Amino acid sequence: MSLSLRQIHNCSFNQDSLVTDEIRGEVFCEHCGLVVAEKMLNNQQGERTFSKEQYLKNTTSEGSSKLYYSDYGIATTISKSTKDSSGNSIPGKTRQKFSRLRIWDNRAKRRHKERSLLKAFTLLNTLKSKLALSDVVCEKAAYNYRKAVEVNIVRGHSIRTILAASVYVACKELESPRSLDEIAKAANIKRKTLSKTTRYFIKKLEITTIPNDPIFFVNKVASAFSIGEKTKRLAIKFIQKAKSLRISEGKRPGGLVGGAIYLAAAVNNEPVPYRQLEKISSTSSVTIRKRVKQLRKELKALPEFAGIIP
Repeated sequence: MSLSLRQIHNCSFNQDSLVTDEIRGEVFCEHCGLVVAEKMLNNQQGERTFSKEQYLKNTTSEGSSKLYYSDYGIATTISKSTKDSSGNSIPGKTRQKFSRLRIWDNRAKRRHKERSLLKAFTLLNTLKSKLALSDVVCEKAAYNYRKAVEVNIVRGHSIRTILAASVYVACKELESPRSLDEIAKAANIKRKTLSKTTRYFIKKLEITTIPNDPIFFVNKVASAFSIGEKTKRLAIKFIQKAKSLRISEGKRPGGLVGGAIYLAAAVNNEPVPYRQLEKISSTSSVTIRKRVKQLRKELKALPEFAGIIP
């Protein structure tokens, strides 16, 4: 989303103070942390001119392949042309040989495993656009999915749910948070199904993940409202204190962030409607109200917040 910087914030910064996070797809101010733009795709093509050494390195190294392509991005195409690159006619025997190679190449691509990977990574490309995932996250998600195929946990589950689970886990591992609701909506599956599949996925692959840090979501939610840096920093302070008091354990990050921002905005007389928080944080207003009530009760008992929390 894109809002006028004058409407969002009173921080004075210039283009030199803007930092681009390619993993999360965000542009933010290095001084105050304000998210200026989010969900950006990196479409940069890179260099077009190579020396001979660079060409050989780029075309022969392992890094030139893409895990999120079913053929690793190095597909084989056998032309049906009857002439070679010099324009000379190709002999009949050679044409027959290439025709036979073309047949076997097509048959190899129609194997069940190749078809499954092609379907999965076509869906991954769709999720990349919808969720604005970086190439790094897509590579990690593809790696997780290929591991799932190797240990045969895709059998009995739909390709769509296993791929969505691998994307969610990749986002957590690379600290590029996307909520279950966002991924479930983008993949067109139920949140409950995705949650159950993700737990199964993590258990079978023995992946060690940590819960999403709610602080990662503060900039995303706060940038949607015309609230100041003081309110955002106070919300972060509330979340940090909630983590130290273990209030956040077992709570969805969206609800905790929404509750902290609402309470911080109330302290600084910058009212934020529950309905708008519900849409931005992908959490029901009932859950946000519960988090606000819990935070107010626990934080008012602390000396540092006793005089400021209404």
